[in-house]
Amino acid sequence: YQRRVRGHKEAHNNTTNTNLSLPTHILKMSVDLTKVLEEGKLEEKLTHLKHAETCDKSGPVIEKDIHIKEAPQKAVFADIGKPHELKHAETCDKSAPVIEKDIHIKEAPQKALFAEIAAKKKDE
Repeated sequence: YQRRVRGHKEAHNNTTNTNLSLPTHILKMSVDLTKVLEEGKLEEKLTHLKHAETCDKSGPVIEKDIHIKEAPQKAVFADIGKPHELKHAETCDKSAPVIEKDIHIKEAPQKALFAEIAAKKKDE
């Protein structure tokens, strides 16, 4: 607990400056900006950029001994548009419902219920 309090006090001492509670690096930046504004060199500071060395590796790397062939899609797409003779295919369609012969389907009981409800509404 004492370490945390001591560390907190040290951090607090680093951030306090007069009546502001800003970190010292932000205060230093604001002082530097004030100097630049007073000297009238803001445009020079904003337009002057330092040179940066870069190593751009975003492009594809193709080795010199590799040969790229033409893709076969052009021939395939041209072949698709031509008429083709299709062969007959034997199928076994099992999508129809199968109801065995010994099963008897009765009339739905809801019809009688709906008729009874309609008759009660007429009586009221």
